[in-house]
Amino acid sequence: MVNSQKILIMIVLVVSVAIVLGNLLKNENLKGVDRVQYSVLECSIEGETYETYFHYFEENKTLLVNNVVNCCGINLSAKKVGNTYYIYETQYGDLCKCVCNRKILIYNVERDSRVIFISLDSKEKIISPNLEFCGKSTYSECSSDEDCIVTGCSSQICQSKHEELAITTCEFKDCYDANKFKLICKCFNNRCQWK
Repeated sequence: MVNSQKILIMIVLVVSVAIVLGNLLKNENLKGVDRVQYSVLECSIEGETYETYFHYFEENKTLLVNNVVNCCGINLSAKKVGNTYYIYETQYGDLCKCVCNRKILIYNVERDSRVIFISLDSKEKIISPNLEFCGKSTYSECSSDEDCIVTGCSSQICQSKHEELAITTCEFKDCYDANKFKLICKCFNNRCQWK
């Protein structure tokens, strides 16, 4: 009886220590993570092209981000760390053989924020390195920085040298100036993108 009581006390102590450590680690992981107000819209498959893009509404500090995701069993969530918003793709059910545009609205976003999409396989896609920068990435495949080139009449496109060159209008906007925002076109997670 004495041995079984000692074993029971040891088990209770080990479980208690595990719970306390788990809570400490959980709180440590949340340091620097700000609460984010956001809404996820339903999947849309009609009348749209399938591409990742964003639009920032400066008048009400709202960010609209369109993501191309699986039609079934996918949810999106948002977190903020510093001035970076992370949009996470998570699976809650079975996937199917179709894709759709899934929009997420994020509220109270400052103009100098960054936006990064984290896919199911934990790969990062930089949707916007800075909301003030209006250049685009094609997210084409690459294996090194040398595979990525800057194109477009105003040098606003980051793309692979192996894909057809992007055609753009010839206008210069201050927001196209990658040097102003200290950005370079490079291979990040095997995709050509501004970083």
